[in-house]
Amino acid sequence: MMDLALWAGAAWHTYQNWSIGGVLVGVSSYARFNTPPNSRSSTTWGRYHTLALAYTLASLVVWITLGTTPALFPLLAKQAGFGADTASLAAPLYAALLLIVLVGVKPFAGVDRRIRAFLQDLARIPWEAQRLSAALRDKTWLPSTQLQERVRAALREGELCEGDVSFAGDRTPAALWTKITAMHLHLRAWEQDNSRFAGFYGRHRVEFQDIYGEFEAMRDASRRHFRVMRSLASIASAPIEEARAELAHQYVEAATRLEKKICDLVSRALLSCALTEHARLGELEAMGFCVNVAPTRLFDRMLLLYLILTGLFITVITLNRRPMPVVAGVIIATIYMVAVLAALYPKQWSWAAPNAAGRSIKAYVLSAILAGGFSLALSFGLGALLTFDSRTAFRLLVDRWWPWAFSAAATAFCVACLADNRERPGLRWLEASIQGAGGALAASVVWLLLRSLCQGGPSDCAPALGRLLVTNAICGAIIGFCVPTWYRMPQTMSREYRKWKIRIAARVGDSGQVATVVALQPPARSEYRASTFAPDDVYPTTEEAIAASMAQARRLVDQSYDNPWTGSPGSPGSPAPGELVAAPHG
Repeated sequence: MMDLALWAGAAWHTYQNWSIGGVLVGVSSYARFNTPPNSRSSTTWGRYHTLALAYTLASLVVWITLGTTPALFPLLAKQAGFGADTASLAAPLYAALLLIVLVGVKPFAGVDRRIRAFLQDLARIPWEAQRLSAALRDKTWLPSTQLQERVRAALREGELCEGDVSFAGDRTPAALWTKITAMHLHLRAWEQDNSRFAGFYGRHRVEFQDIYGEFEAMRDASRRHFRVMRSLASIASAPIEEARAELAHQYVEAATRLEKKICDLVSRALLSCALTEHARLGELEAMGFCVNVAPTRLFDRMLLLYLILTGLFITVITLNRRPMPVVAGVIIATIYMVAVLAALYPKQWSWAAPNAAGRSIKAYVLSAILAGGFSLALSFGLGALLTFDSRTAFRLLVDRWWPWAFSAAATAFCVACLADNRERPGLRWLEASIQGAGGALAASVVWLLLRSLCQGGPSDCAPALGRLLVTNAICGAIIGFCVPTWYRMPQTMSREYRKWKIRIAARVGDSGQVATVVALQPPARSEYRASTFAPDDVYPTTEEAIAASMAQARRLVDQSYDNPWTGSPGSPGSPAPGELVAAPHG
């Protein structure tokens, strides 16, 4: 125990400046990633915090590089406006203060902002807030009967008649104002009753008050608009019809602007305050929306794949008694995962998607270049973090690690190509074989490059060829088996309605239209059995397709309660042929 205490004291005396500086940089970087603060969360907890950690680690790499190159201190201190008294600090602390100050000073602030924006985009911040806001404005509003009654009561108080109320969810004046009124009621409930959103309301009180003011002005305008439209409806003439159309157009434009403001505020509030999928879903359903709050689990699956690859490489390197197994295993696994992300990242752009002219080879080449470049940067960065010496990390990059960039580029090119395949039987195993063979071929090139680098160097510089080929073939097969299939998986959403479980899967077709498949699971001890159906209609957006399919599924569930049926299609009281999807037993 005494020896341990002495060792701890000696270690603290030696590394206290590095420890304190690292804590300062880490805490400030992690907090800085949370900007803008009104879009803190992402689709999932894992995605947000993984990318926040990546940003923090990148800041630590820059700090370590600064701390080990004190020759840069005078120039950077002038940019930061430091006085001569700060020069007495130890190099790690001085570097930490420089970094914390310089990220707020031009031109360093611009570089930091672009890096943070790139990682926030990967974390879907603020993209996720924009997606959710757009989904709320799409045809996704399916208010319950109870909500409809509340909204009707509020509209009657606003001196509107029944003909001015519409729950269709379309872009008519009546439907827009009905939807805006429902969202306004929910915002007021947040302000008065919901402590979860109290902090958000306090930080954005001005925005709330601005929206409340616009709503009141729009309510007065709505009262006048619908009164005038009712008066003009009794006059049949072409000029009057043109006037009514122009008035409706102007009203819809004004209502759409207010709707967007409310949807933007609601989406930011949900992402900031309702941190779980269940909480967000509850709030959206209370407002009457059918929106997929977790459209994809791809990032979370990628995180699992990263852990698997890290364990694989650390185990293999340890068994082969190679130097620094943990460092090397983490670096190699990270390079492969960056290659996978580089393969999928360009696919968000239309020019990178396959079309009638064929596949986008330039997108595959871009993915390879991105993977190779990022692998070099990551090799240096992780080496600096794990060795705590930027000079050592640079030497390892030049002497041993840079050939792995070729393997990363080859992996990215192959994954990008395979991800554009269309589903067919046995495709997953074929892709695993192709990716595995490609991984082995790329590993052989890496081995040749390493052997040329290691001439005259240590005997353990280059790994054994056979083991390298087998390991990378296994790694490639795992990636090929998982990633392309994960990427092609349809968006799914599950809900429970009147004790029935409804699961909807949406997939984008070749024409860009979205088709869905709906699975219905009846409650226990029901006379109906589980079944599946595919609606005939296709839709321009995934959100609209899922919402429309959910509405159809709910109608069918309601039908099973309202019109019990035990006969065959076409029997009295049964749904029309083609609509019946929950067939009874027998």
